[in-house]
Amino acid sequence: MQIRAQSVLESGGTQRWAVHVLGTPLDVTDAKQGEPYHESEQRFRAFVAASSDRMYRRNPDWRVMRQLDGRGILPDTPQPIEAWVDRCLHADDQARVKAAGERAIRGRTMFEPEHRVRQASGNLGWIHSRAVPILREKGRIMEWLGTASDVTARKQAEAALRRSEERLRAVANLGPDFLWSSDPDGRATWFSERRYAYMGQSEIEVLCHGWQEVIHPDDREPAMARLRSVVEQGRVYGHDYRSRSIDGSYRWFLVRAGSVHDDDGRVSQCHGAVTDIDDLRRL
Repeated sequence: MQIRAQSVLESGGTQRWAVHVLGTPLDVTDAKQGEPYHESEQRFRAFVAASSDRMYRRNPDWRVMRQLDGRGILPDTPQPIEAWVDRCLHADDQARVKAAGERAIRGRTMFEPEHRVRQASGNLGWIHSRAVPILREKGRIMEWLGTASDVTARKQAEAALRRSEERLRAVANLGPDFLWSSDPDGRATWFSERRYAYMGQSEIEVLCHGWQEVIHPDDREPAMARLRSVVEQGRVYGHDYRSRSIDGSYRWFLVRAGSVHDDDGRVSQCHGAVTDIDDLRRL
């Protein structure tokens, strides 16, 4: 959900005010000119109720949580609560969230961090918080209106993916082969650590086509042509070539590669393994 307040100058010179919620403007001109503010707030609540977000209101300097409708995920705060950040946020996230709030106050801009919070169940969860300042005349902040989206499931999935990648790297570095991945255009996106040690290049050098430079000049173009065939034809292939080591000598390697396809059948990634076969080639 996105919310913003905006001054609109009509053709006759009359200034009107709108609060945009979910892309729909709510006219709050009358509220700014004396109509009870709760009427425009009720309209805002109606839009929030139609979403899965939680609504909250904070005072101008962020010290007080005036109201939070937790909707079963976050603890409700029907009465104003001071130091809500200190009470409810994970200790490691408090300084970062407070700094984001201070920047939003200074610039009168949207506040939009992700942070951990104590949920109504007592468990820790993740929230994507968004709030905008509601301004009085001359730009003074009247209060902050915000929404909080539960992103716990996404954060858990991201953490699980990181753990899976860490396990893959650990396993990849145990074997004698060099493992690698590339995008459909042949640009390397990952190599196992043993590859860097053998070539004597940094990760940045290798990923910026440095891995091609260590292939023997006589073998480079055939090797690249085979890789292109993986992308163009989606087939598994095997090919041997000479590669330069950190000491400048060349050894023979066998590379085997295959492709991964997306839902439309296009190659989205290529993966391969490089095996040292120098002793066999020299028999």
